Amino acid sequence: MIPAARADRDELVAHARVLMAKAPARLAVAAGLLPKLARERAWLLHGWWWACDGFVADPDGLIQIRRLTASALAGVPTGEVGFDGLAIVAAECGFTWVQIADVITGFELRATGHRPVSETELLSHAYYIAGAPAVSMVRAMGIAEDDGEMLDCACALGVGLWLRAAAADKRHVAGLLSAKHLRRLAASYLRSARYGTAHLRFRCRWAVCTLLAPWPQRWVGLVMSLPHGPADAALPLARADLAAVKLSPDSWLEEESAPPRTIAETAARVR
Repeated sequence: MIPAARADRDELVAHARVLMAKAPARLAVAAGLLPKLARERAWLLHGWWWACDGFVADPDGLIQIRRLTASALAGVPTGEVGFDGLAIVAAECGFTWVQIADVITGFELRATGHRPVSETELLSHAYYIAGAPAVSMVRAMGIAEDDGEMLDCACALGVGLWLRAAAADKRHVAGLLSAKHLRRLAASYLRSARYGTAHLRFRCRWAVCTLLAPWPQRWVGLVMSLPHGPADAALPLARADLAAVKLSPDSWLEEESAPPRTIAETAARVR
C-alpha cells in the first residue's frame, strides 16, 4: 500500500506536471531536464506560481495569495492544489515566508500595473518579477539557503532573462530605455548568471543552458512526452543535439563570465 502522504504528493506532482506543459516551451523543457526530485519540485513550484497568477485579477486576490501561502508554509492544507504543492516544496527545502515574500511582491506589482520610471526601478521590478522566482527555483533544486553566491547567480539569471525579453517586447518599459541598452543590461546579468553554472550538476547546468541558448524544436515534444522527463538512455542523443547547436553546458562555461551581482544590489525597493 502506498502511504497517504506519498500518494498525495504523487497526485500533486501529476497535476503540476500538466500545468508545466502549458508553460512557455523553453521553461517546460528546462524543468524536464532536471534530476527527478528537482524536476518534481520545479513542477510544484511552477504550480504555485500558476495558482497565484489566477488570483491576480481578483479584487481581493493578493489577500488570498498571502493567506493561502501562509497556510501552505505552515503545513496547513488549503484545498488549492497549487498552494498544497508549495507546502511540499517548503517542507522539503525549508522555505520560509521571508524567502517567498519577494515572489509575492512580484505578483503585487503585476496586480497594480506597476511601470518603472527609472533604470533603478526597472532593475528592482525585474528582481521581483523574475529574479526572486529564479532564486526560489534554485532553492527547490537543492541550493542551500546560505549559499549566497549561487543565489545571486540565480537572481542574475532571472533578471537577465526578463531584461532580454523586455528588449524584444517593450510594453513594460516603453520610452524608458532603448532596446540596445536593455540588451546590454541583459547581457551583463547573464554573464553574472554564467559565473555560478559550473557548480551545478550536469542536468541542472543543462537546464540552465536550455533557458539561454537555441535548442532543437523537436526536443519540446520529446521531453514533455516522456513519463519522467528525458530518460537516461536518451542522454547521448541529447548531448549530440545540444553540441550541434553549441548548447553543451561545458562549452557554454567557456564563454565570458563575470562575478555575480548581489541580490541586494538588484532589489532596491520599489516605491
